[in-house]
Amino acid sequence: MKTGTACLVVCGLVLALFAGLLWHRRHPKPVIHQEEPAAPPQTPTRTAPERFPPGTHMPNCPETKASGSIDLDSFSPARDLVRVDNPGIWWESDHDGENDEDDHLMHRGVQPLLNQLEKAVASCGAALKVHDAYRPSGGGHCATSLHKEGRALDLTADGLTLEDLAKLCWVAGFDWVFNENKRGAEHVHCSSRASERSQ
Repeated sequence: MKTGTACLVVCGLVLALFAGLLWHRRHPKPVIHQEEPAAPPQTPTRTAPERFPPGTHMPNCPETKASGSIDLDSFSPARDLVRVDNPGIWWESDHDGENDEDDHLMHRGVQPLLNQLEKAVASCGAALKVHDAYRPSGGGHCATSLHKEGRALDLTADGLTLEDLAKLCWVAGFDWVFNENKRGAEHVHCSSRASERSQ
């Protein structure tokens, strides 16, 4: 009698287990898709140099090596230039009625660097000023100037020394930064291998 009862209990358990397996097979647990964790904020890939005195540039090589040479045969103003209207920037051409230069025009690969720089300058309580950008001819620039492709900018900032501005330009990602100290035309000249960034 006891053996028969034990068999019934065991058979009942086996049947219950089998029924449970069948039920789970037909009613699988829903898969809960978790959102990907947000990527950590990007940290600057460069740190500001301790000093950036007048007449020095970074990196310590010619501009053509850091930012590339001018190549007017492959340059297309219609394709490569953009007009930047960042209201946080003072544009010299908006205040200079003597010529038809437009300092808002620059290579499309330079725009993100300039926007990054403007934010950094503003966070210091200063105001960025663009004096020269795209210059197809003249403007006191040499025949091989990267201004002719809109890949170079001449900058100052109200509220910052040129040395501090040069440091910020370097951290913002410009490929070549020069704390230029021409008498009467002191500014930071920065340029970029922008054609590679914009592709």
